[in-house]
Amino acid sequence: MTNEQKLKKIIEKAIEGGYLKGKEVNSEIYAWNILMNGVLNTIIFDKDFAKAFWKDCGKMINYCEGSGCQTKMPTWKWHLRELVLEDNKIDYLYKFIN
Repeated sequence: MTNEQKLKKIIEKAIEGGYLKGKEVNSEIYAWNILMNGVLNTIIFDKDFAKAFWKDCGKMINYCEGSGCQTKMPTWKWHLRELVLEDNKIDYLYKFIN
């Protein structure tokens, strides 16, 4: 599967979660535009995109940082932190496509 095909499915999931609510969007054309115009990071790191994409992953996540204390963070924020570290951001997002 090409990155464009994966991105189309990623965008469809975010739209189903409420991203671009109320707007008529063709996910195939949107994916192509994102890749052609080099704005992938602008879209995937947008908080509205992240909230919509990870909507079904729960509201909060517990994680440990430093001294072992547990901290709660919204799931979408935690995933954005992980996404920053990934070399292939499309493959990371695609893991969450059901």
